[in-house]
Amino acid sequence: AGIKDILTKSIRSNNAISVAHATMDALKRLKNPEKVSKDRGKEKEMIWQ
Repeated sequence: AGIKDILTKSIRSNNAISVAHATMDALKRLKNPEKVSKDRGKEKEMIWQ
């Protein structure tokens, strides 16, 4: 469970603090499979493969 590997590309800022803040913001916005499947009206297995 959890996030194992992430690869990203920084488009505008190369400032380490800005990139760290943007990364944390993106991680906070992630939705869990149950929420996504419920919102789309599909089974979790169809959404999260």
